[in-house]
Amino acid sequence: MALEKISSWIREKLNPAQQQIHYDEGGDVSSSTQILTHQAAFKHIDSVNRSVNMVVSACASLDYDIKDKVHDGVTVGVRQKNTKHTA
Repeated sequence: MALEKISSWIREKLNPAQQQIHYDEGGDVSSSTQILTHQAAFKHIDSVNRSVNMVVSACASLDYDIKDKVHDGVTVGVRQKNTKHTA
């Protein structure tokens, strides 16, 4: 009973064009995904290059000032999660 349901499901789900695709493409069709390093992707894929350039430009346009670390309210040697915050 279960085997019959599975086989009918498989027959229903098969793409009728699969035999023609197999004939056109051959039996050994490699994956369409290629593994690229980030450098190769930046160099060869225009959308990656443009996206990276947009992020860099946006970050470069931010107005920020780097100052010394503020130590107000910080107890050395005590983790913040161990302190109780009262408001």
